[in-house]
Amino acid sequence: MNKTLVRVLVVVGALVVLRLVVPPAIALAHYRGTPTFREWARAHPVPDELWRARVPAGAEVAAALPWSASSGAPTGRVGQWRPQVVFTHGDEVLLDLELEVAVESRHVESDPESGVPSEAFEGLAARSLRAELDPDFHAVVVLSVADLSAHLLALEGERRQQGPDVRLDVFVLSGPGEVRFLVQDVPAELEDAAAPPFPTVAQALGRTLGLAALLGVLHPTDDPPEEGLAYHARAGFAPSWKALVGGHQGGSIRPWSYGAASAQYSIRIAGEQSVRAPHDEPGHFVIRRSSHQEARYTWNSEVW
Repeated sequence: MNKTLVRVLVVVGALVVLRLVVPPAIALAHYRGTPTFREWARAHPVPDELWRARVPAGAEVAAALPWSASSGAPTGRVGQWRPQVVFTHGDEVLLDLELEVAVESRHVESDPESGVPSEAFEGLAARSLRAELDPDFHAVVVLSVADLSAHLLALEGERRQQGPDVRLDVFVLSGPGEVRFLVQDVPAELEDAAAPPFPTVAQALGRTLGLAALLGVLHPTDDPPEEGLAYHARAGFAPSWKALVGGHQGGSIRPWSYGAASAQYSIRIAGEQSVRAPHDEPGHFVIRRSSHQEARYTWNSEVW
């Protein structure tokens, strides 16, 4: 047999052996020497500095829900934004959260073709519809309202915007605790100012694999993060509704984005948003959007 062909066959055989033997060996060593998801979560509570660096700095206006802020007597005319998000590890629910942000408004007679809003802002309120938390974790829910003070101080009768933009940041963090709510007033120009978000779940997974991925290892191979386990979901809403000829515009939402400080353990984050304009029938939500990101691995038939 040709010597060159023999060498090629030997190299190919060696590569096949590497692909068959090395990945299981790496995975076995990793899982034998790495604490479980629960062990690491209980032993490493995440400090506040981690989440605070990822929300814009503002003036705290509430540290609990329900909360409301109004410029006058209630009008009874409101639009609603309902974001909901679920963080899960396998079949274990870490946080199941649903909020409602209600925008109180006053009808403004206007020419639809002029672009003048058909609703004027009168107040804002937020409440928690559901907040179910795993006992080994705590959660922080931050509503950042852009220029809330300026909206509330607007002169009576002025054709104001329909209301301030609202950003929602939800953090699920290892270490026992409760669901904390924070509402803050932030300058519009600073609404997006904060430390870079966590990598997306897919990016975090890619960072943990590194060279091992070239050998076919599809499990994280680095150590769990010393700062603990931290997961983040972000969404946003702007009450841009207005009446139009033959219909109406219902508002605008910022799609959910998801992040993880590490993809060391399986995680799934799934969110949904729905919106109802103040001129819609009660319960009639015209915008419904959902999305999710996931990293999942199993070892010995168990979700890791």
